[in-house]
Amino acid sequence: MLGHHPHVPQPIEVYKGKPIFYSLGNYAFGSMSEAVVFSFAAKIIFHGNEPVRVNLYPLNVHNQDVGFQPRLVRDTPAKKIITHLMEISKSFGTVIHYQNGIGKIMIASENPAPSLTASKDENVTSVDSGPHKPQWSRENLP
Repeated sequence: MLGHHPHVPQPIEVYKGKPIFYSLGNYAFGSMSEAVVFSFAAKIIFHGNEPVRVNLYPLNVHNQDVGFQPRLVRDTPAKKIITHLMEISKSFGTVIHYQNGIGKIMIASENPAPSLTASKDENVTSVDSGPHKPQWSRENLP
């Protein structure tokens, strides 16, 4: 399920094994607002008809920088965006991991097995969302 209208990202929930995106944020809205500088895209991976994983791709949508063409964000700004999504989604029990510049939500095993935990070679880490709030500005986005 995908909600829309807010021009900022809203929480992500997994309900009965299905992801709910309350808002993906902004993409190319005709605004030059300093309040709307980041967003994310979501890719849902299916096994048959069932969603098993969601990949979250952090985006720079600050139109003064990207000219109404959202761009993928890397490194520290990407981690800040994914950390923000972790913080706003944790009250729904949603677990988001940061790995290789993107967020990942494991819904179910892609290859049915007794465990959903990542193997040692997957290099998956959780980001400490702590009590801080990320500071968003165009200076910390590419």
